[in-house]
Amino acid sequence: MSVDWQDAGDVPTALKWGATETAELFVGGSPYQWIDTDGVDEAGVGDPVVGGRWRFLELVPEHPAAALQFEAKLPLGDDDLSTGETDYLASFILDAAVGHVGLTAFYQVGALGEEGSSDFDVLHLVALGTGVPIHGALAGYGELAWSEIPEQDVEAGFVQAGVYYTTSSAVVYDAGLSLGFGPDAPDVIFLVGFTKNLGRL
Repeated sequence: MSVDWQDAGDVPTALKWGATETAELFVGGSPYQWIDTDGVDEAGVGDPVVGGRWRFLELVPEHPAAALQFEAKLPLGDDDLSTGETDYLASFILDAAVGHVGLTAFYQVGALGEEGSSDFDVLHLVALGTGVPIHGALAGYGELAWSEIPEQDVEAGFVQAGVYYTTSSAVVYDAGLSLGFGPDAPDVIFLVGFTKNLGRL
């Protein structure tokens, strides 16, 4: 769950299936979100997302792990919260380890549907993240990200940090804080999450 107390709230949810040892399929979305725009509250179901990820390089001492991810946002959410257009996103991910510290580099390019047009706006997003063990089952994470949509003059950056706690091999809780910078970023977002491994089908 992510909450910006001034403007918005969201409950992003995803279900992932490991089709093979190196590939997964997922479906997600927000069963509930709200946005306060110019004093008018809008709330309801957000647009669903479907996609997949393929890890084509395994992490070894000689090189990092590498993966490709493809997803599409479908305009099936509530009218007040959906753009009414389909968005397509492609991502390239690198994962490395230095001792017990994990490092992730992420780049995403998107084709965002323009409302009432057959054209697309281009999204660029770059991020660097890290994960660090703290004590026992408790670990910390941090991330620096920047995104822009040139056609819309939208630019936003985030600095995010938090902790996650693994209670078993199948359950993880996390909490964090995201601070925005740039002309179009929200100031502060509070983050709380829960991950459950459902095991083999």
